[in-house]
Amino acid sequence: MSIINFNSVAQTDLQQKQAVVRDKITKDINDVLRMMLDTYNRDMQLVWANSSGLTPQQVLDGFGKDAQQLFFLAGLLEKTVNATANGTIPQQTLPPLTMNADGSVTILPPPAPPAPPVVDPVVDASSSSDSSSSSSDTSVAVP
Repeated sequence: MSIINFNSVAQTDLQQKQAVVRDKITKDINDVLRMMLDTYNRDMQLVWANSSGLTPQQVLDGFGKDAQQLFFLAGLLEKTVNATANGTIPQQTLPPLTMNADGSVTILPPPAPPAPPVVDPVVDASSSSDSSSSSSDTSVAVP
């Protein structure tokens, strides 16, 4: 057996090169996914709670006939990120929307809360008693 083993050195060199390439690719993938997540979060913030004072409808109106594309692309980002890192973007609860035929989007007003139930007052005759009927007659006839 020899102290010098060229195969061992070559294997170690190959493994080191593989590790370097693997680490570069992994970093690139993570950087892209982080960028996608940051873009999604920033853009949704700009639509639903921007610091410019615009309502969400005003933001969507600014896209005009391309507003539906905003939701389509945001959905693709959400699906891609969640397919890679499950649950990274939680399920969003959006207000009711109408996707118009021309490509614009209309935010519908929230549904009106249900009317309170109508309660018919029921008078229970047995529970209401006349206080005069329960008192005894204490009048005395004066001659």
